[in-house]
Amino acid sequence: MHKYLVKQHDATDCAAACLAMVCMYYKKDISITKLRDLLGTDIKGTTLKSLESGAKRLGFDAKAIRVNRETFTSKFSLPAIAHIITKEGVTHFVVVHKITKHSVVVLDPAKGKQKMSIIEFFNYFDGILLLLAPNNEFVVESNKNKNTLRTFIKLLMPQKMLFVYSIIASLLLTILGV
Repeated sequence: MHKYLVKQHDATDCAAACLAMVCMYYKKDISITKLRDLLGTDIKGTTLKSLESGAKRLGFDAKAIRVNRETFTSKFSLPAIAHIITKEGVTHFVVVHKITKHSVVVLDPAKGKQKMSIIEFFNYFDGILLLLAPNNEFVVESNKNKNTLRTFIKLLMPQKMLFVYSIIASLLLTILGV
């Protein structure tokens, strides 16, 4: 899962970056920018409710649950998104990658991959975990194999007359300049 680490662009992008990591884990490539729009991220960030509804729109079964130390080491569908409070007192989201009896591996969009004890994790974790699993509406999408020339041509086609005029103007200016 650590190869799916997505860094946040700014302090308000943690929810979008976490959802992007979970999407990448399930083979769906989507940009943080699109996710910010989908989640309704503003200058205050993203709410848990918006994150849950955005995940559902992407084709996930999403459910926010409250857990304690005893139930945290139960079997959960991972990766999941945890709501934490940072040392600075700011709310933040991280992806929980692995849980053992004694430790937790998280992917923090601000700090990267971190392994910590359960006790250390619960110093920041506020008990809310967003469980995510793809459902029948989930569509696998990969942007890695898209042909960039084909994409460029698709962008130019609606503006083909403007493009033709630009070429003609360039040729005329070149001829007149000689």
